[in-house]
Amino acid sequence: FLTGFWASTDERNFQIAADATGQAVVLPVNRTYSAKGLEFEGEWRKGPFAIVVGATFTDAKIDKDQIDPAFTGNTPRHIPDFAFFARPQVEFEKVTFGAVVNGTTESFAQDTNQLVQPGYVLVSPFVQYRPARGLTVAVNAFNVFDELAVVQIQAPTIPPSGLANAQVMNGRTVTASLRYAF
Repeated sequence: FLTGFWASTDERNFQIAADATGQAVVLPVNRTYSAKGLEFEGEWRKGPFAIVVGATFTDAKIDKDQIDPAFTGNTPRHIPDFAFFARPQVEFEKVTFGAVVNGTTESFAQDTNQLVQPGYVLVSPFVQYRPARGLTVAVNAFNVFDELAVVQIQAPTIPPSGLANAQVMNGRTVTASLRYAF
């Protein structure tokens, strides 16, 4: 499936942000945004092989900022130009294995468009074994290469202290499960 989109929205809100020293401040927001782009989703199967893929290309911008016109024309925070996922897998009678691969290109940490959050690719393999009817043993490894994936930074620039609040995806996480369905 290929879908095109063109959206616009208004925002009247308050947000918690950080000033140049990294201190939290509350700021009013009164903006108009627009975004246009393409989304693709597809699936292919042949015998034991399957792959599901998706990708989104987005061109987003702040159309108008009523409070601070300097933001007009900037890219909204945390909106990458390109994001994608793929889930290839092989499924046999008693075992399924594959991986989930997802990632994004870089994006801006804040609407000032000064600090860039790097893009990332996460690879998360999995295997499922079905030894008996209704019984599944699974092992999953999220972010198997322990990639640093920054999804949010509070500061618009690196403050003089060199420290800023950031939210990241989990590092390598391996889980195992036993499931019985009846």
